[in-house]
Order: sequence, then C-alpha cells, then structure tokens
Amino acid sequence: MSTERMTITGEKWKPEDLKNRIIVPKKKRISKGEVFTGFIWTGIWATIYFNAIHIIGVYEKLDNDKGLQLVAPIFQQDVLLTYWPVIITLILLEVAFNIYKWVCGQWTMKLAIMNSIFHLLYTTLFIIIISNSELIHPSFITYMSTLMDVSTATINSGITWVIVITVATVIITTIVSIYEGFKKAKITS
Repeated sequence: MSTERMTITGEKWKPEDLKNRIIVPKKKRISKGEVFTGFIWTGIWATIYFNAIHIIGVYEKLDNDKGLQLVAPIFQQDVLLTYWPVIITLILLEVAFNIYKWVCGQWTMKLAIMNSIFHLLYTTLFIIIISNSELIHPSFITYMSTLMDVSTATINSGITWVIVITVATVIITTIVSIYEGFKKAKITS
C-alpha cells in the first residue's frame, strides 16, 4: 500500500503545494461548533415556539406525586400559530444559512450581508409577534394579579415594560451580531 499523499486533483503532493494553501485567520474562521450550535439553537427555539403553551408559564407544586405542574401559560398558542408560515420560512432560512456558513468555513462580505438580512428579518418578526396585544394568555395575567394582589392593569403595565426591555435587548444583540459579522469578514491575514 502506497503512503504517498495526493492533492484534491489526484496529483502527487509536493512540498511546493504549501505555498498555494490559503491560511484563514483564526478569528475569521467559522468553527463546526459554531455551526452545530446554530442548528441546536434553531431546534430549541422552534420546539419552544410551537409548544409554548405547554412549556412557558408559571409552574407550581400542586401534588406531591406529580411534581411541578403548569398552572398559567404565558403565551396564547393560537396567536403564536397565526405566524407559523413565516416562522417555518425563517427556520428553513436559518438551517440553510447554517449550512452555507459550514460550507464557507470563514466570514466573507457576502456571508456578513446574509447574516445582516437574516438578523433583521428575525428581529422584525420578533417585534411584530411580541407586540401583538393578544399574545399574553389571560390566565397568566389573572394569576399574577392574584399572586401579587394588584390590579390586572398593573400587571399589564409590568408586561409592557418587560416587552420594551426584551425588544431593546434583541435590537442591541442584533446590532452586535451584525457588527461582528462584518468585523470578521474584514479580517485579513
């Protein structure tokens, strides 16, 4: 069995071939871990989105034998599901984007632009969904009002503040991610 090394073109490898090798700076590289994390994150947020009424809410220990039980879901699933075609499209785009990142293996201007477009789409959709006045489940508002012994108007005011802070956080995170994408794309050796 031959121990000769071959190039991609099938020719015998020579030390001179090293001069043709492109070295990608470490900060510009896209690791397999980063791509894998992207796939995992997509799966997690899709699962939570389509099962929010069963996952996100207030839990209490109602019975010693059953552990914690969901007593008040935060979101109305039917309101979330009105956006399902756009969400499915965004999930498919995110999967395709992660595959493209894996194939590229490094940040490029084209990838940074795609990253920007993707993040702007995601952020816009997030703001539209979270701004829907019907999103919060009435049982959650009632539960919190009773628990804290305050009016539902006070709870709604608190929810509004949480939404504003969440939207601001998502916008800041999006700006940072877009900036980082372009910064990585501009790195040279």
